[in-house]
Amino acid sequence: MTAEGARIKSSPSRLSQRDLARLLADGGSPAGPPPLPQPEPQTTAVEVDRVVNACGGISIAGRQISVGVPLAGQRVRVRVDGILLHVIDDAAQLRRTLRCPLPPTALGRIRDARPASPIPPPATAPTIERVVSVNGSFQVAGQKIQVGKVHARKLVTVALDEHTVTVYDADTPITAVPRRSTTELNRTRAKHQITIPSQAQQPRLRA
Repeated sequence: MTAEGARIKSSPSRLSQRDLARLLADGGSPAGPPPLPQPEPQTTAVEVDRVVNACGGISIAGRQISVGVPLAGQRVRVRVDGILLHVIDDAAQLRRTLRCPLPPTALGRIRDARPASPIPPPATAPTIERVVSVNGSFQVAGQKIQVGKVHARKLVTVALDEHTVTVYDADTPITAVPRRSTTELNRTRAKHQITIPSQAQQPRLRA
C-alpha cells in the first residue's frame, strides 16, 4: 500500500499466480519496484538455518517469529537484512517475506549467521485436480473443501499455496478458503473418474 510513492503498509497477499494473470488480462499493468526502504550501505545481509516448530514459529536472536503453520517441521533458510526477512525452503524457493524484527546493527550478533546468498524466486502454487463428491465436497492435502452440490461430480482445479486453497471450474474461480492443514500433498491428479449416465440410464421426458 502506497501514497505518493511512499510505503504505508505491507500485508501478505492472498492472490495466486492465476489470480495475478487474470488481473493483467482485465487491464492491470505490471507493477514497478516495491517502494521499500533499502538497507543501509554498511549493512551486510546474513542468513541462518532454523527448524520451524509445530506452531509455525522460529527463533532468531531471542525473537520468536511466526513464519506459517504450513512450514511446521521443515528446515528453512532465513535471510535477514535489517529491513526484510525472507524464508526459503529446502527446495531453494522463497516461501515468505516479512518485516525484519531486528535492527541492522543486530545482524552481526545472530548465532550461526553467515553471509547471505541471493534471494530466490517465489515458490509457485501447485495445481491439483479433484472430482467433487455428490455432497459437494472434496479433500486436498488433508483438508475438506466444500463447494456446494451444484458442482457435484465436476472435475475442478485447485491452486494450493501456503495460506489459501483456491478452487476453479475451468478458469472460473468457485471459492477461496484459508489453508488449515499442514499435510503434504500426496497426489495431484483426480483419483476418481467422472461418470456420465448412458443413454439408457437417462430419464425420459414425457410428451
